[in-house]
Amino acid sequence: MKKLLLITVVLFTANFSFSQYNMEEGYIETISDNNAKASFTYKHLRIYPLTAGNKFKEAHKDLGKYTSLKESLEQNNIKITETESVNVNNQRNNARIDDNNQEQQVNVEQNNIQIQQNVSGGGGAQVNTLYIQNISKDTIYIMAGEVVKGGKQDRILAQDMILPPNGKKVDISVFCVEKNRWSYGESGKFDKYFSVSSNSIRQKVIQDQDQSAVWEEVGKTVRKNNTETNTGTYTSLVNSKEYNKELSEYINFFMKSLKTKSNCIGFVGVSGDKIIGCDIFATPDLFNKQSETILNGYITEAIIHGSTVNIKYDDVKNYLEEILTVQQDKQDNAINEKGGQYEYKNRKIHITTF
Repeated sequence: MKKLLLITVVLFTANFSFSQYNMEEGYIETISDNNAKASFTYKHLRIYPLTAGNKFKEAHKDLGKYTSLKESLEQNNIKITETESVNVNNQRNNARIDDNNQEQQVNVEQNNIQIQQNVSGGGGAQVNTLYIQNISKDTIYIMAGEVVKGGKQDRILAQDMILPPNGKKVDISVFCVEKNRWSYGESGKFDKYFSVSSNSIRQKVIQDQDQSAVWEEVGKTVRKNNTETNTGTYTSLVNSKEYNKELSEYINFFMKSLKTKSNCIGFVGVSGDKIIGCDIFATPDLFNKQSETILNGYITEAIIHGSTVNIKYDDVKNYLEEILTVQQDKQDNAINEKGGQYEYKNRKIHITTF
């Protein structure tokens, strides 16, 4: 009898930890439509902040602190490298192209196309896999949709991951967001953080997991902002003064608005008559670490594909009730159909839906 009781308690604890993600009192709460219209709407984007109630905070109080990928790259606390064991400097030198030699340029471009089609590069490198290593004393949290610059081509990370302190080198799934480059840059490393991509691109990464679809969305984005480059990289958005001015205005507005909401753990974002996504984290601290870069993705979506917000509040409520139902199986199915979720040590750390 004692053994049976122990098993029951363990199973109950596991299910209970997952059931915290629901809209019942004390767990996850949102704001009224009037509040969202008045305080959380700017141009083509409106967000409905989600806050943690006391029961939700109690259930996740022992999760600890995490350092973001952006912070880790800025502090040189993380290494991201191609999946190959060749001398980077030699590889970079061998890849230099004489711009005056048009025939050589054409051959290189043809090789690039073949590399992309095979989803692998010379020297054993893989387009859709990188090595990542935490070399710090911090615990680092990485999120699907984050874009890093460098290596042989800029990449978007395709999975959430928690890296323990001073850990081993591990594989991480990625997709290319720079179609026409397969050579090292000056540093030969992934040493610059860009942002979270637009939600349209994130959706292709998380749901479709289709490289061609990712390239198609990247192409649409850079064309709409007139920032196309020879390599076709998503990070060329930095070259658009108009886009960056508008992005900055959106960011300033929403970051200021979010400061008024204590215990915020995420939000639903809408534009026009559509829900463009929802991100929810296990703790307010984790959300605060990711809030600005997450907003980048929603804002980019609103700037490029958005329109004046006219969605019905009932549509937002129904959406939340579906992905945050108290029935666990239905919740998991709804989340996985609309996006994905990251679980770590029997806890849901992050939910992303579109």
